[in-house]
Amino acid sequence: MSELITCAVFDGANLISADFTAASGESVSFRNAVADGMAMSEANCPSADFSGASLMGFTAERAEFIGAKFNRAKLEGGVMTEANIDRADFTGATMLHTVNFDFAHMLQTAVGMNLRVPPNGR
Repeated sequence: MSELITCAVFDGANLISADFTAASGESVSFRNAVADGMAMSEANCPSADFSGASLMGFTAERAEFIGAKFNRAKLEGGVMTEANIDRADFTGATMLHTVNFDFAHMLQTAVGMNLRVPPNGR
């Protein structure tokens, strides 16, 4: 896709299998969206809000989600390898233990009690 989506609002949208690969935009909102299978690899979306979204099977390899919110999001089977999720908030997110966070940057990331950090994560 490689689109500029700054401040776009996708709240409650049906984004199943949507392709946001390499998209770029600050403060994009996906609150309560149904985005199972959405592709966001190499996207750069700091401060994005995925609160309450269904992101099962979501792929975001090498994505930049610094300061993003994933509160109460459903993340079963997601892939965030090598993603930068520093200062992101996953509080209340479900199925975090099934997400592949290998080599992800997770400094000051809030995960609550429902995540096992991979031994090779940073």
